[in-house]
Amino acid sequence: MSKRQRPKPAKRARAVPDRHDRTLRQGDERAERLTAFSRLTRLMTSATDSDAAFRGIAEAATTLLKARMAYVWVDHGAETLREGGSFWAGPERGGRPVRTTPVPRDGSIAGAVLASCRPEYLEDVQRDPRWRHRALAETSDLHACIALPLIHHDRAVGALIVAFGHRGGFTPDEKNLAGLLADQAAIAIENAHLYEEAGRRQREAELLADVVRSINASLDLTTVLRRIAEGAREVCRSDMAFIALRNPGSDTYFFRQWPGARYEDYRSFRITPGQGASGLVIASGVPFRTDRYLEDTRFGPDFLAVARIEDLHAYMAVPIKIEGRVEGFFSVANRDDRLLTDRDEQILLRLADHAAIAIHNARLFADSAGRQREAEALTELGGAVASSLELEKILSLVVDRVCTLLGTQRSAVALVNEERPGTATHFVASRGMSRAFPAMRPLHPRDGTTPTAIAERRPIWSADLLNDPAFELTPSTRAAVEAEGYRAVLSVPLLVGERVLGALVTYRDDVGPFSGRQIELMQAFAHQAALALENSRLYAESERRRRESEVFASVAQAITSSLDLDTVLRRITDSAKELVGSDLAMIGFREGDAEAVTVRHRAGSRYTSDRTFSIEPGKGFGGLALQSGRPLRTDDYVNDPAFSKDYLGAVSRDDSVSAMVVPIKSEERVVGLLYVANRTKRPFSDRDEATLLRLADEAAVAIRNAQLFASERESERRYRTLVESSIQGIHIQRDWITLFVNPAFARMLGHDRADELVGLDTELAHAGRPGAARA
Repeated sequence: MSKRQRPKPAKRARAVPDRHDRTLRQGDERAERLTAFSRLTRLMTSATDSDAAFRGIAEAATTLLKARMAYVWVDHGAETLREGGSFWAGPERGGRPVRTTPVPRDGSIAGAVLASCRPEYLEDVQRDPRWRHRALAETSDLHACIALPLIHHDRAVGALIVAFGHRGGFTPDEKNLAGLLADQAAIAIENAHLYEEAGRRQREAELLADVVRSINASLDLTTVLRRIAEGAREVCRSDMAFIALRNPGSDTYFFRQWPGARYEDYRSFRITPGQGASGLVIASGVPFRTDRYLEDTRFGPDFLAVARIEDLHAYMAVPIKIEGRVEGFFSVANRDDRLLTDRDEQILLRLADHAAIAIHNARLFADSAGRQREAEALTELGGAVASSLELEKILSLVVDRVCTLLGTQRSAVALVNEERPGTATHFVASRGMSRAFPAMRPLHPRDGTTPTAIAERRPIWSADLLNDPAFELTPSTRAAVEAEGYRAVLSVPLLVGERVLGALVTYRDDVGPFSGRQIELMQAFAHQAALALENSRLYAESERRRRESEVFASVAQAITSSLDLDTVLRRITDSAKELVGSDLAMIGFREGDAEAVTVRHRAGSRYTSDRTFSIEPGKGFGGLALQSGRPLRTDDYVNDPAFSKDYLGAVSRDDSVSAMVVPIKSEERVVGLLYVANRTKRPFSDRDEATLLRLADEAAVAIRNAQLFASERESERRYRTLVESSIQGIHIQRDWITLFVNPAFARMLGHDRADELVGLDTELAHAGRPGAARA
C-alpha cells in the first residue's frame, strides 16, 4: 500500500469536525438568540396590547432556554400577583396559554423573588412548598425552575418563572440569558403601565368631556347621574359604582344610581350621617378609602349584611358638595383585592364636582319648570271643573296630573259615604294601580294614611308605610300594599266647608318623605277635586230631584188616569227600583180582610211572574215591618239577627244582601209593603227610605182608589140587576130619544130585545105598539 493510500489516524480525523460543529452550533444559538431578541424588541415597541408583549417574553424564555413553560407574573400592589402572560412547549399544550389562579405575594416562589429582588435556581419545584400549582407540576412533569425578579429602576414590578423537566444545574449562559429576558419583561411591564396610564388619562379626558356635554345637553338628572356613575366605574376599573343624594328638606340620603351592584333593594336604603363608610363621608365632608371593607373598624356595622352580599373589598367614597353642603356621595368598590389609588380618588372628586353642577342645574330647572307646569295644570283643572260635570273625566285628570307633577308612580281618589259615615272608604279613580286595588277597604282610622287623613282632616304622609310605627296596618291592607309595590304615601283630605268627601292620595315606589312644596301642591289639587265632587253632587241631586218629580208625576198620572190597580202597582214597583238604584223591587198588599200580604209585582227578581208569595205578620224581614208599621233596613240579610229567617230560602234565590222595606198605610192601617234589595253589600240611605215612603203613599192612594172603584162597580152591578129583573116596564128618554128600557118594557112594546129600542124616537116606539097614539 502506498503512502498516499495509507489511512489517517482516527483521532486527528475527529478533532477538526468537533470543533467546527461546536462553533456552528454556538453561532446558530447566538443567531437564534439575536433573532428572538430582535423579534421581542419589535414586539415590545410596537404592541399596544401588554398581554401580547408578556406572552412574547414567555415564549422567548421557553424557546431559548429549551424549557417546558414560562410565566410572567405582574405586581399590581394587591395581595396576589396577576398573570401577565404564559407559554407552554410540547405537544400537549404547545403554544397555547394555560391560565392559572393568581399566586399570593406571601408563600410563593414568585412572591419570594419579588420581595428579595434576587433570582432563585431550583432543582425540583415538586419538593418546594412554595410552588402553588402542585397538580400542574405533576401532570406536566415540571422539576427544575429559574425564578427571577423583574426590576425596573431598582423597583421590583413582577417575576419571571421558567420551568423545566429533570436536568442538571444551570450554566452561566443560561442564567445570563434568563436575566436578559427578565430585563425585557421588566421593561414590558413598565411600558404596559405607561400605556395603560396614557390610555386611562385619555379615557378620563373623554369621559369628562362626555359628562360636560351631557350636563349641557340634558337637564334630566337621572340621565346625567347614570352617565357619571357608569363613567367612574369604567375609568376606575371598578366592579360597581354608587351615587346617593340627600332628600330635600331632610338629612336622609337615598341611592340614585348603583351600576354593577348585586343587591336589588338599594331604592329602599336610607343613609344618615355617621352610618357606615358612606355615612362618615356625609358627616365629615372628606373622602374615605378602605382596602378591607368587611374588616375595617372605623365605621359601624350598619350595612355589613349588604356588603357581604356585594362581597366588598376595596371601597372609596367622596362627597358631592353644593355651596359647602354635602348633598350626596359618590363611591366605587371592588370585589377582589384590586386597590383603589390616589389617582382614582382624584377622578372621583372631579366627577363629583360635575355631579354637583348637574344636580344644581337640574334643581333650578325643575323648580322653574315645575312651577310653570303646576300653574298650567291647576288652570287646566280649574277650567275643567268650571265647564264640565263629567266627574269621572275630571278625577282622571286629577290623578294623572298628580303623578306627573309630583313625580310619583301612582295616585287615587278615595270617597266616603256621607250618609253612612261609619262605612269604609272606596276608591273611585286611580292611576298605576292593579285591577284589584279598588277593592281595598281600610278598616280603622290608623289603617293607613288615607283613613287617618279623613279622620283628622289634615294631610298625612308616610315615608315607608310598611315600616312606619305611626300606623297599624291590618293584614289585608299590608298584603294589598305589598302586592301593589308602593312604599311612600301622601293623603290629603277632600274638604267642602266642614264636610269631608274623601281623600286625594299619591303613592311612590321609593322610600322617602314628601316635601312641603309637594304637600301644598297636593292640597291645591285636592281643593279642585273637592269642588268637582261637590259640583257633581249638586248636579246629581238636581237631576235626581228632577227625575223624582217626573217619576212621581207619572205615577200620579197613572193613578188618576187608570183604575187598573195592577197597572199602577207595576209602575210604582219599576219606579222604586229606578229611583233608589236597587237590583230588585217588589210590592204587595192585603187582599180583602187577609192578614198576610200577597206580593203582586216584582222588578229585577228571578221569580217568574205567576209565582205567588205571601208574607205573614211577624215573620221575616217584611213580616216585621208589616207588624210594626215602621220602615226597616239591613246591610246583610242572611246574617242580621234582628229578624227571623222564615223566608230565607226565597231570599237566597234572589241573592239579596242589602234590603229595605217600607209599609204602605191607609188610614193608619198597614195595607201593603214596598220592598227593594241589592245583590251586593250596597246599603240604602235615608234619602232612599224617604223616596220609598213617598212611593208607598202613592201606592196607598192607588189601592184606596181601586177599592173605592171596586165598591162603586159592585153597587152599579146590584142596581142594574134589580132594574133588569123588574116585572115593571121602565123607560128612560131625553128629548123623546130612548136612552134605556128594561126587558119588561121591551116585551110590552112587542120587542124581544131591549137594545132594539135604544136610540129610537119615543113616538115611533109607541107607534110600534098596537093601538098606540101620541100623547
